[in-house]
Amino acid sequence: MSRNQINPNSFASGCITILSILISGCTAQKKNAAVKDGTSNSSIIRMAVSIEPPTLDPAKIQDVSTNEILSNVFEGLVRYNEKNEIEPALASSWDIGKDGLTYTFHMRKDVHFHNGRLLTASDVKYSWERALSPKTDSGVAANYLDGIVGLKEVVRGSRTDLPGVVVLDDHTLKVTLDRARAYFLGMISYTSGLVVCRESIEKNGGKMGERAMIGTGAFIWESYKPGQLVTLKANSSYWNEKPIADRLEFPIIVNSETIYNNFETGQLDFANVSSVRIAQDRVSGKFKNEYHVIPEASINYLVMQQEKQPAFANQKVRRAFAEAIDRAKLLRIANNGIGTVADSILPPEMPGRGSEPIPIPYNPSEARKLLAQAGYPGGQGIPSLTLTYTKNSEVNRAASALIRDDLRNNLGITINLQELEAGQYFQQVRKKGLEFYFSDWIADYPDPQNFLSTLFVSTASLNHSSYNSPEFDRLCNAADAESNPARRAELYGKANQLIVQEVGVLPLSFGPHILLVHSNVSGWQANLCKMLPFTKVKVAGN
Repeated sequence: MSRNQINPNSFASGCITILSILISGCTAQKKNAAVKDGTSNSSIIRMAVSIEPPTLDPAKIQDVSTNEILSNVFEGLVRYNEKNEIEPALASSWDIGKDGLTYTFHMRKDVHFHNGRLLTASDVKYSWERALSPKTDSGVAANYLDGIVGLKEVVRGSRTDLPGVVVLDDHTLKVTLDRARAYFLGMISYTSGLVVCRESIEKNGGKMGERAMIGTGAFIWESYKPGQLVTLKANSSYWNEKPIADRLEFPIIVNSETIYNNFETGQLDFANVSSVRIAQDRVSGKFKNEYHVIPEASINYLVMQQEKQPAFANQKVRRAFAEAIDRAKLLRIANNGIGTVADSILPPEMPGRGSEPIPIPYNPSEARKLLAQAGYPGGQGIPSLTLTYTKNSEVNRAASALIRDDLRNNLGITINLQELEAGQYFQQVRKKGLEFYFSDWIADYPDPQNFLSTLFVSTASLNHSSYNSPEFDRLCNAADAESNPARRAELYGKANQLIVQEVGVLPLSFGPHILLVHSNVSGWQANLCKMLPFTKVKVAGN
């Protein structure tokens, strides 16, 4: 997860079950992906990342790739497993008060940081207070720890102590919320809730960096060569099941073609690929057994930033844009038919999503009428707009050209295209500096709240679209606190319907995570949100 997620598929990573795509034909010849490291017998697992890590700080992560790397190094109190179920991590158990306002976590007593020090409850309190501190300058922590009593004061800098988090003893932590939040455990599973090592950060001048990358996870931070490689080594003292592989390597390869070629020649064990590539390989018959299409809770959508571009503040303008864009064509051409057209904010795999909204049709004649009713007949009065997408997104690059043509041909509006590096993109989105742009969201935890409330409630710190609807806020706030699953789904369904009809943003597509894995690699796991830590990954014969 934050997160405006960036991934070469314009989708991202996660799954409930692993489905192989059966492609007829012969698999290309490849080298053994599990290589020996020099003269040692250590096994290495390699998976490329397509962007330079924008940060090494768990409190500030907004992209999937860095999240997946650091989840091997750091841990939180709880986590989601491959079945999308919340399970114990650093906390062995917890008690929830009858009013839903208090959580008492009982922490494991046998967990050590990578420097050998025993983990205590004070480390959790320190990590969360640090994540929320203005000095850390996290754009996401306030969202993922939201609701803890005193959070707003810490974020403002008016206090440093978080009163809603109390250390009862070395292995017991009590958390008090301002109101019931049925999704709280899911929320703290995100990277903002990961536990960091206080003394290592203080020795590094109070900042997270390579020398401060001390966690409790199954792998230990080894090295980072910017633009080249991140390396982790196995933690032989890990409190849980010891990792099978001795090292993990994450080459930084920004070119998707290079990633694919490196997988083909056996230099990578895993490769994220786009729908463009899988479509080509379906025709050629390559990688019959290596392709996996993994269901995930993700969405690709367009943001019409209402504060940056005044015309987008008019609902009729947004609706006109929506009905002028042929989303079925986008899926067919840009996505190569992989995935489905999104008529909703909530993906079909999302549990508790409620009823389906009424879809927005492709209707250019109605779009022209709406634009005229809004005061912009034939597009007159709307300046040329810039549509922005991130580099290395083949799908969004192709879709942007199709959208440009649709808006020109159907509404008479001029669209310029802009491609940005991921880091610059995140920065501009955060300060609402882009007027019209693609956004991808992958669930940080499988709950409708993580889409609707996290992204679009008017007061949400991650509401970068400027969508503002009191009724939407009311529905989401009620659903967030509701403990009855059926009633909760009903409320989220109504909120979903409202934002779709008001075109708070324009959903484009739902799509899977497309992953290449060499056939001699086993033990890897994923859920609806991401690849899980590589503890069980192994290569046959090693």
